[in-house]
Amino acid sequence: MARQSFSGLIDLTPALLLTVPLALISPVQAEETPVEPTTTVIEIPIEPVAYTDPAPLEPVTTTTDMPIEPIAETDPTPGEPVLITAPICDPATADCDPDFDDPLSLVPHRFDFGRISPNATSEPQVFALSNDADANITIGTVAVSGDGIMVCQAIGCPVVAPTAFLIQSDACSGVTLTPASSCEIEVLFSPASGGAMTAALRVPYQLADGTAQELNGKLLGSGDSGLNNLAIAGKIYQRAKKGGAKAITPLAGIEVRLSNDMLATTDEFGEYRFENLPPGRYTVTPVSEDYKLRPRSRAAVLKKKDRDGLDFEAKAQ
Repeated sequence: MARQSFSGLIDLTPALLLTVPLALISPVQAEETPVEPTTTVIEIPIEPVAYTDPAPLEPVTTTTDMPIEPIAETDPTPGEPVLITAPICDPATADCDPDFDDPLSLVPHRFDFGRISPNATSEPQVFALSNDADANITIGTVAVSGDGIMVCQAIGCPVVAPTAFLIQSDACSGVTLTPASSCEIEVLFSPASGGAMTAALRVPYQLADGTAQELNGKLLGSGDSGLNNLAIAGKIYQRAKKGGAKAITPLAGIEVRLSNDMLATTDEFGEYRFENLPPGRYTVTPVSEDYKLRPRSRAAVLKKKDRDGLDFEAKAQ
């Protein structure tokens, strides 16, 4: 058996083992390298979108085979209340004309003769008719009437009494007024009893083209039968803009309550009136579901004179 030879040195020194507590070993702190934020830019081409106006809605036409009968226009029954489209005028101005767009004007358009003792006669009041058109106007027969007048249905409200108002002189009936010309009518008030009374001064006329129309004035007065015949009156109106200017529209059909449980309703001129009242303190309150009224109520003290001008402004709810 051949011997094998070794050409290196073999270190037979026993290995030295050291036991070191873990607490004495300091951990190696690794340095943290900050991470830089990365921004990625992606370019996406955007095609422009052409704007076009939406197609207009086509009108929808509905047809029916049901025959529609025309509505015949009938005159109101005499004596029944008639609601007239509220005119635009300033209720604070006595001479404002409710027929402001009428070619014929009546000044004053309303007149209150005040208190006259029963069977006595007032001073005559002159009403002037003027042609505001560019052509001739022919006046029909002027008359005092009670037909179609809207008054409140309550104690103390004016009663329609056309016989209490008399035409003393009439220079207008049957006359043809040329443009800018005028004529006059004189009216008297002669009550046969006490209480508030009203009537209409009716002026029928015909335009140059043959169209027939009518202009109406309002007459008021009271038969003075004693101290317990005082009155409270006012107007209810709505403000509106017309042609850039403020206009005032009287409101008809508004209910007005007095603190003594009396009721009244505004007429076509937006006016209300309580008559035959004894002296005392009263509160006037208008009531409406369609309008907000300002002020909500007004107080009045009656002694020896009537109380007028208790007005209210209405705004739509």
